[in-house]
Amino acid sequence: MGPWDEAIECGARGQYAKARRILDLIGEDDRHHSLALSTLGSHARQVGASGTAWDSRALEVATDAESVVDALVGLAADEVVNGDVSSARCYLADASSVLGRERETSDPWRSLTRLHWVSAEVALLAGERETAYEEARAARRSCAGRSTRHETKSMIISMAAGDEFARSQADAVFKVLVGQGWVSLQWPFALVLEDARSQAQSADPLTQDLRARTWRAAQGAIDVISADLPPDLADSWRDHPGVRRLRGGPVA
Repeated sequence: MGPWDEAIECGARGQYAKARRILDLIGEDDRHHSLALSTLGSHARQVGASGTAWDSRALEVATDAESVVDALVGLAADEVVNGDVSSARCYLADASSVLGRERETSDPWRSLTRLHWVSAEVALLAGERETAYEEARAARRSCAGRSTRHETKSMIISMAAGDEFARSQADAVFKVLVGQGWVSLQWPFALVLEDARSQAQSADPLTQDLRARTWRAAQGAIDVISADLPPDLADSWRDHPGVRRLRGGPVA
């Protein structure tokens, strides 16, 4: 595992300060320099801060298709945070164009998966639930058999998009998140599962038990993240609406 991969795993485990220390050591002459900057942007977004400066710099220094796509998808995700559907779609269109050429000679499954993730988020922001559903399913197909973490996140996004099959796998997803220690996904998963309850037609005792377990795990996850944040991200994390919601008390 190289430094970039190590930093990504640290981020998944909520160790954002450790991840930044690793990423800061990736020099400008390293192939992963632009990817490291995009990762810093992603980590900032995950805790409620802006990743635009990181992603803009990543695009400036990108030297290969994977780096360009990562930066463009990151910029699109930044616009989702800003609520700007039009700008997000412009960045995604540029990323898709680059990927189209790249797919002629390689299999950029990771870039494609990330493109579908953010495309689903943009569709949800625009109120286009069917499109979000299809993009989330496309993400699952892109990373199938490639990466458990990508598969798991794709399943969570599918749940948010209303995919009943994905929701039926909620217990399995929870076990993977806990087993791997991926706290950065545990807390949004709990919120997605709780939001799904409001759309359910009837109560399910198993779902109620699972909701309670995921909520408790999510509350623990935000404490883990709080313990290893760079100082400049602490305020954004503390004020994150999702964190405030989880701190509000146990699930009803």
